[in-house]
Amino acid sequence: MHKILIVDDEYFERQSLKIILNEMPEPLKIYEAENGLDALKIMDSEKIDLIFMDIKMPKMDGIEACRHIRIHNKTVAIVILTAFADFEYAREAIKVDANDYLLKPSRPEKVAETFKYIKPHEIIVPKDHLQLFKRALFKGQVKVTREHLMALFGSAYAKDNEVEVIKGILTTLLEAAECFEIMLDKKSAAELKNLSQKKLRLKESFDFIELILDKIFEKMIQRKLSPYDREIEYALNYIEFYMTKDFSLESVAEYMNISSHYFSKLFKSEVGENFIHYVTRRKIEIACEKLSQSDAPIISIAFDLGFNEANYFSKVFKKQVGQSPNEYRKAQHMKQAEASPLLVKNHSISNSKWLI
Repeated sequence: MHKILIVDDEYFERQSLKIILNEMPEPLKIYEAENGLDALKIMDSEKIDLIFMDIKMPKMDGIEACRHIRIHNKTVAIVILTAFADFEYAREAIKVDANDYLLKPSRPEKVAETFKYIKPHEIIVPKDHLQLFKRALFKGQVKVTREHLMALFGSAYAKDNEVEVIKGILTTLLEAAECFEIMLDKKSAAELKNLSQKKLRLKESFDFIELILDKIFEKMIQRKLSPYDREIEYALNYIEFYMTKDFSLESVAEYMNISSHYFSKLFKSEVGENFIHYVTRRKIEIACEKLSQSDAPIISIAFDLGFNEANYFSKVFKKQVGQSPNEYRKAQHMKQAEASPLLVKNHSISNSKWLI
């Protein structure tokens, strides 16, 4: 079943397109958003296959939303919708790497043709996360690397093949350090080589793996060792790495060797939302992960993410999520209990940052 997202601020336009899509021979799950910002939230939680994106919308228009989506998702098919037969819109669509361009209202046969842009789903078996972890690490992708590490540690495959998985991760860390000529301190380097030759268990190795991974990323980011395709990715990975540390627009601009004014404009143009909105949204997303995956006090999570006051954190969180942090945690724990009634909390691994 393909997941389709319709993004249009006009209700009747969305309904018209839904009628056409519901006539398609294959089953579809259709999502709706009234603007670009709402679309980004859906993209964060759902694996969408095809987006029909209107151009003129309030809060965030379609072009800006597409720019943001393409930073994090290169495979989703995007079709730009507009009621204006204007080449300028088509040219803007090309700039944001859209797959096609349709005029509203579109004929059913034209809508059906856009399904050719949907790419087959990539089937990831648990052990594949080790290869994906390695690929993301060597590309310097902080967020993606950590996601695959988390997925690997949390998989049944890792529990059944602890020695193989741990050795694979440690070997990857050694290869990355050597490839990027990152000199670890003697103690860490010796311990890394020593551990890679032992029969380790997941719980015993997690903290050390995270420590070494942070050291490698710190050096990669400080020296700009990763050859990113776009300059803005240096800033995005810098932000991701220092998300729980002190940084500001000025410090990121200094890292990029450009003025803060120019960096602010560049960030908005490339990412699709301003610096403060992006950082706040990512912090709340990380807070959601921590709230659902650990029992850490809410005040600790707030401080870890740079919020000096728990009340302010709760206010921002509720504005973004629609629930207070405590309400969100309870709701997530209820969902987890319903999905896995035999889940035993004592089987978790926590180091105050991640919990598996």
